[in-house]
Amino acid sequence: MRKKPQTLDTKNFLRAANIEFDSTAPENLAHFRPTRKSIELFQQLANFDRSESLMITGPYGTGKSITTAVCLHWLENYTKDSKALLRCIGQRIGRLNRTVAETLQARIDSRSKLRGLVITLHGYQPDLPKAIQAGIAASYSRIGQGKKAGGIKRREVHTFDDVKRLLREIEKDQRSFGIDKMLVVWDEFGRHLEKLVELGSASDLNDVQTLAEFIPRMKKVPVRLAVILHQSLQTYSGTLNKSLLKEWAKIEARFVPIDASQDGPELYGIMQDVVESLALKPSYLATKTDAKKYLEKLIEESVFEDMKAQECSRLFGKPLHVDPLVYFCLPRIASRVAQNERTIFNFLAECVDTEDVNLSAVYNYFSVVMQHDTSPGGAHQLWQQTSSALTKAQSDMEIRVIHNCAILTMAKIKVTKKLLKWAVGGQSNRSGALKAIQKLCASNVLHHRQFNDEVILWHGTDAHIREKITETVDSYRGSFDYVDFLRTEYALPILRPVQHNDKYGVNRYFRSYFCTPLSLQKPESLELESNERIIPGDGAFLYMLHDKEDDFCALKNLSKEYTTQYPSHIVVLNKKLPGLFDICLQLYAVQVLQRNENIKGIDPVAEDELRLYSDDTRGELQRLLKQVVTPTQNARFVSRGSLFSKINIHEFRVWISEIADETFSKTPRLFCFSLNRHKPSSVMVNARKKLTASILENSNLPEFGFNNPDELYEYSNMVGGLYRTALLGSGIYGEVGKGEWRFRLPEEISSDNPGLKQAWKKVELFFTEPTGTPKPFSDLLGELKSPPFGMREGLFPVVVACAMRTFSTSGVLMHGREYLGDVRPTDIEALCKEPTDYFLEVVKLDKSEKAILQGLTVLFPSGVTIDGSEPDELRLLADGLYEWKTALPRLCRVTEQLSKGTLAVRAALLEYENPARLITRDLPEVLRVPKGKRPSSMEVISSIDCAKSEIEMIQDKTLKRVASEIREALQVDIDDKCLREQCKAWSDSYTSFPDTVYSPKAKALLTSLSVNYDSDNHLVEGVTAVVDAMIRSWDDRSFDRFRVNIHGHVREVLEGACNAIKDGSNP
Repeated sequence: MRKKPQTLDTKNFLRAANIEFDSTAPENLAHFRPTRKSIELFQQLANFDRSESLMITGPYGTGKSITTAVCLHWLENYTKDSKALLRCIGQRIGRLNRTVAETLQARIDSRSKLRGLVITLHGYQPDLPKAIQAGIAASYSRIGQGKKAGGIKRREVHTFDDVKRLLREIEKDQRSFGIDKMLVVWDEFGRHLEKLVELGSASDLNDVQTLAEFIPRMKKVPVRLAVILHQSLQTYSGTLNKSLLKEWAKIEARFVPIDASQDGPELYGIMQDVVESLALKPSYLATKTDAKKYLEKLIEESVFEDMKAQECSRLFGKPLHVDPLVYFCLPRIASRVAQNERTIFNFLAECVDTEDVNLSAVYNYFSVVMQHDTSPGGAHQLWQQTSSALTKAQSDMEIRVIHNCAILTMAKIKVTKKLLKWAVGGQSNRSGALKAIQKLCASNVLHHRQFNDEVILWHGTDAHIREKITETVDSYRGSFDYVDFLRTEYALPILRPVQHNDKYGVNRYFRSYFCTPLSLQKPESLELESNERIIPGDGAFLYMLHDKEDDFCALKNLSKEYTTQYPSHIVVLNKKLPGLFDICLQLYAVQVLQRNENIKGIDPVAEDELRLYSDDTRGELQRLLKQVVTPTQNARFVSRGSLFSKINIHEFRVWISEIADETFSKTPRLFCFSLNRHKPSSVMVNARKKLTASILENSNLPEFGFNNPDELYEYSNMVGGLYRTALLGSGIYGEVGKGEWRFRLPEEISSDNPGLKQAWKKVELFFTEPTGTPKPFSDLLGELKSPPFGMREGLFPVVVACAMRTFSTSGVLMHGREYLGDVRPTDIEALCKEPTDYFLEVVKLDKSEKAILQGLTVLFPSGVTIDGSEPDELRLLADGLYEWKTALPRLCRVTEQLSKGTLAVRAALLEYENPARLITRDLPEVLRVPKGKRPSSMEVISSIDCAKSEIEMIQDKTLKRVASEIREALQVDIDDKCLREQCKAWSDSYTSFPDTVYSPKAKALLTSLSVNYDSDNHLVEGVTAVVDAMIRSWDDRSFDRFRVNIHGHVREVLEGACNAIKDGSNP
């Protein structure tokens, strides 16, 4: 049994504490009743050893101020009355926390002269530095340091820098005055915020931010700054602009939040002490049995769920004048709306003459405050709804029902019909309460959400939402497709074969869909890819939705037939779910009304009502569909024409893996999880490009150079990791002999990885098996993606790059009809992304054609040798032809001064579509080989060599013609001297004249002739560049143009020299 409480001084108990006023009157705090929350607050404000800034929030009446006032007396510890108060309070604290009580008592009994300073601020402070100065002086006075206090009062303190100097001075006085702690407490800080907003001076809060940042940096004397509010700081900023809101949020972040709200058995006990001390009227419940039965029903409805039943019975198990629900709801209501002196205990004091203190009394007491609580998330809307409902009540019982529903809703309790019945009717009048509830629901004053059993206040809308929903349901009933609706509305689970994935290093999964018997008969109606791209090969679970008249045996036969045709699909059969169609139709009707702007215009709260209907319907739909997707004894699974039954999750998961093993029996084991997926991340794609570049360019290096620290640094550890997992770890690449690193052929792959062996063989056949027409890469990649391989697209670029460096082939890679000569990583990425646009033509060359190919690779050598790093001889020829074409001067590529046969050969070599057709079709045509007659490979190579030499000689012939023309223009044909010396001597004879006598063209010619060249060809190139154009860009008409220009330039030189001689400038 709970002990009878001591007689309370009710007048003092109900009086609000004031930290500043009660600092010299400890007797005003004698009624303090500690709770666990107040003890925690005491620890934060008094028993600390490091500096910190705190923001304490809690509604009125929760003991913030009185706890802080007790901390003041404990810290300053300056009078006998204070010590007497603290000893009394220490005994009360000891019943809850012996350790804190011992700490409190030790400071009281200590003979040490250590004292603390408590600087008190209250409400709005227009001059914060002055207020802090006054608070410091007052604290020094209370601890008996009047002289020091007088000195502080006489100080000039105007700015916050003065305050910081004053606080630093306290640190220096630590030893002189025995200061061991300092507390700066600002009570009613919310009034300061409200005044700043009212005056439009919200930015003045920066001083508080500075104080909150400065105090934690004080080390010699631990200091705590505590601002006390009734709500969060952001609550006071409702009318501020966004920039100030951000500024206030930043200031709030400087404080450590402390929630001082009281709850739990201790508070209920204090409330009962007040009730019994006030000698309230007879009990609310007639007998102790009634009280016990009533409590049992409340506990069943999750009221007092944080208390044990025994503890609840001890507190409320006897006949009381106050309804136990009042004790439960009062703290919650007060924490939301009690922002003035209407506290919990004021309410109890005002109920002295009330016969029954119930939730109606609570509503009437807080009604005015609820009306004016218009802040975001406030209680004004609930008050408005309640007031509207009260106008339609026709009896006192109905009024009580509405009051109870409003208060329970505000206390954030789920108001079930049973809870409301017991709260209103108690043990004696439950039938009357139930009738009132039913009547209010029938008249649309209350609304019972049947799916989750919750009663809410209805808004009295004139739109008759229920009737509108019924009308909409009736209008769509004939045409509504609930299966199609569920596909878009309900997200079915993705099922993963976990054991299969772990075994093969893949992330395989099965998607889920709803289906009907008709969709199995017409698979095209399933539209599995209507909403999002379906990964081919992984399969799907089809959950059958059927009507009760459907024959279950017929459904099984239909499912067996379907899954035989589509082996990667599994059909799930369940018993019919009654009401599923109606639930879906009702939800669809609500959604239609939510999109109807006319409904919103009739009543502004109609949108909220529709949202409630939507939430209820969705909850019921979730409950029904959970029965469909969860394996039970009633569920049957049809796969590959066979029927299975899985009754628990474990069996079901094992079975999914078995299906995946059977469907994808040739899956390669590649434990490269970052690439072994259909859509790798962008970071992995970039690393994959670097890996393919290394495969294409560094195949001749052991391990592609990844064992070289310099190479690894260039490609990053991520690329090296992909190499080790995708290639080295899988066995597709490695050391096959002593120091020999290369790609393995399919027959060399380990038999422990049969899937990789068979997939690699499939790739080999694609790259080496000749066909009559080009093969699209979509054939290869599509086969690898599909069962039984089921490879992921993320690996395809690496596979293609490896194949190009592994298999010796006479193949031609084409993008559309264009031959890809230089294959880059970006080309491989594009190939794997759009495989239908890329083709490989594998050509079967006979012995003669192979000899021609090898001879041409010798005639047109490339930078890559046939040493295994480039097995594609056709690509070697293409590279050699490209390098030869690039090195040819333009004149050799465009001149017509060749024999007819050479012109044809040049056109074939420079304009071929692909190297295979060059050998098999283009060269025989240009060499005029009669049909049916085949020249020997030596004859073809010899003809091409002759044509090649003739083409290359054009440039040499042109250089000689140009040199001869320069001699003729300069008239310097002197024997025993090379052209360079002749031109140098000629230019020297004219460069002695001043530059001003020559035109720009003449000076350019003289400059070019006076350079010391290494050869006559370099001289020709220099002169042609000045006179006409660089000789590499010449065509057949360029020589005639040069001849005219060179003679013109020489003429200008001669004219300049003659004019200089006439003018007497001859040196």
